[in-house]
Formats: sequence, structure tokens, C-alpha cells
Amino acid sequence: MFSPWSGNDYKAFEYDFTNEYPDNDWHYQLVSRTLKNHKGQCHSLPWTMKLIAEEIGAEMYIARAPQHCFVMYRDADNLFPEEWVNVEVTSHQFQPTSWIKKNSEIKDSAIIVGTYLTPLSDKQALACILENLALSYVSKYKVYNAFTLKCASTSLAHYESNPTAIIVKAKSLISMLNQRSKYDICSSDCHVDIYSQIKQCEAKLNATYWTEITDELEKRLSKKQ
Repeated sequence: MFSPWSGNDYKAFEYDFTNEYPDNDWHYQLVSRTLKNHKGQCHSLPWTMKLIAEEIGAEMYIARAPQHCFVMYRDADNLFPEEWVNVEVTSHQFQPTSWIKKNSEIKDSAIIVGTYLTPLSDKQALACILENLALSYVSKYKVYNAFTLKCASTSLAHYESNPTAIIVKAKSLISMLNQRSKYDICSSDCHVDIYSQIKQCEAKLNATYWTEITDELEKRLSKKQ
């Protein structure tokens, strides 16, 4: 994938520095686009590598870090000091877990509960796709609603330590509560139920030990990507 050969039509996959679309446009995250032009970013490149690995029967897993994603595989040949090898597909590098933890401000507890730096099962990986579907919907339509709530809830049913899905669910519930209050179509019991679900989201988010993105961390992660 990183070097030109017959399997990739002699065109290596690399980071997408083009300005074909505006910044943060979701076209850059599409795996279909990366498969066509062999360019991508921190979402589409790891997922493309995951698909290629599955096609050739290799064991490889999607893993996550704050605002980032990469792939992991077991070091079966003992070539590295760690059991799992972290592949930073955007820069074609192998990165030690200690460096990723420090650079992305990841807590040990977040690794233990499976939020970050953990090889995701196929079901958990698919749960991430549902989360991304909700985010792409919000990017296009500028609204959180019943659709984004369903995407987030289904995602969390298979990957409960997913902070982004929890945040999407909470924002969807808040949006629904505001809409129902605006048009007075929600009883007092309804208000209590939705508010209770929002508070549950807050507790579950804290239980993931997620890394909240500060301005300083945002700048550092942007430079890395």
C-alpha cells in the first residue's frame, strides 16, 4: 500500500493535500474516493488499508485515538517491542503506543475500557461507520434529529465506549427536547424521560475517559495529520 506495485496499479496510497473540496468536506473521508485516486486522510486511509487486508486474508484492526484513526496488527514475528503494532497510515509510520498516548493526551483508563488504542472487532468497526453516517448527515443538513439519534444508539449497542457516538446521541436528544418544547408537544413525563437520557449520556461519556479536545491539542493533532 505504501510502495508502488502491481497490486495498487503502481500508485502508492498517500495523504490527500489537494484542495478539491472545502476544508472539512466529507468527500475527503470517503473510502470510495481513496480507492479511486489513492489519496486520503486519517479516516479514509486506515479504512482502505483494513479493506485491503481483509481481501488478502491478513489480520488487521481499526483503532482510534482522539480525532484520529489508524490500524493495528499483532506482532507475530516479534519485530517490535510491543504486542500490537500501530500503523499510522497517513504518514506511513509505525508508532509506539507510548508516543500516541503522550501526543494525544490519552489516559490509561481510556485504553483499559476500550475507548482508544484498542483493536476494534468487526462489529465495533461497523458501529463507527454508523457514527460517521450520523456526522456526515449533520454536516450536510446541519441538524441533529431522530435519524442521528438512531444511528448513535445503534452504534452504542455494539461499541459502548465510543465517545463520539455518545456525544451525537446527547446532541440529538437535546435537539429533540428543544423542538418539542418549542411546539409544546412534549408532556412533563416526556421532558423528564429525555432529560434523564441526556444525563445518562453524560455519565457514560465520563466512563469512557475520553480526551476532550482543547485548542492546544487541536493544533497539535492538526499538525500531526
